[in-house]
Order: sequence, then structure tokens, then C-alpha cells
Amino acid sequence: MGAIARKRGSFGSAQLLDGGDCAQTLIAADTLADVHQPVRTCIGCRTRAAKAGLLRIAWQDGVVVDASQTAPGRGAYLHRRAECLQTAIKRRAVGRALRVSTVDPTAVAAVVGAYLPQMVEK
Repeated sequence: MGAIARKRGSFGSAQLLDGGDCAQTLIAADTLADVHQPVRTCIGCRTRAAKAGLLRIAWQDGVVVDASQTAPGRGAYLHRRAECLQTAIKRRAVGRALRVSTVDPTAVAAVVGAYLPQMVEK
């Protein structure tokens, strides 16, 4: 069986030109859409991960943990591990990611570090 040519039907659904069953193609496309998750980069270890698995921090007159991930403005993402927090502070990545010139590393460690044990227990 060779490659099957497809054309776009109404509303962007795939239709097979050889008259075959289109349901398999549509089911496969629907399941891929369900699997997709937004991907973000951890500012500590610089690895990419699903947004749901990362902790968002934002700048609102200081660094705050954005648990709902809906705070306005620029945000940065960290893994829920102390190593990533320490690496981000050491590299001064928090200020760069939030585009803020003066970030107090001890304040960042206190705010985010106090939140990390809560995330591990859940």
C-alpha cells in the first residue's frame, strides 16, 4: 500500500482521496490535540518541560510565586527543585528572565524557597 494522498475538506478536516475510511485519520488528529501541552524552559537548569510541571514566578513590586500562572506581566519558570532555584540565583537568571535590573537574591530565595516544600508535599 503506497502513500495515500489527502485533501483538505470543509473546516480543515482531512479526507482520503481513495475513498477510504476518514475516521482513523480524524481520530488520530484529535488524540494528538489532547496530548499537546505548552512547553516552557526552566531558568535554573535550562531544560524544557511541560508548563504544568513548572513553578511560575512573576514580578509585582518584588518576586512573587504565581501558583495560578495567571498573574499579569512577564513571568519565569522553575522546576520545583531547590537545585534549580540555587542555579538560577547563582547565574542571576531571575533578573534577566523578568527583565528587572535589581533583584535581591536573598528575597528570591526566601519567597520561592518557602514555596518549594509546599509543592513537594502535594
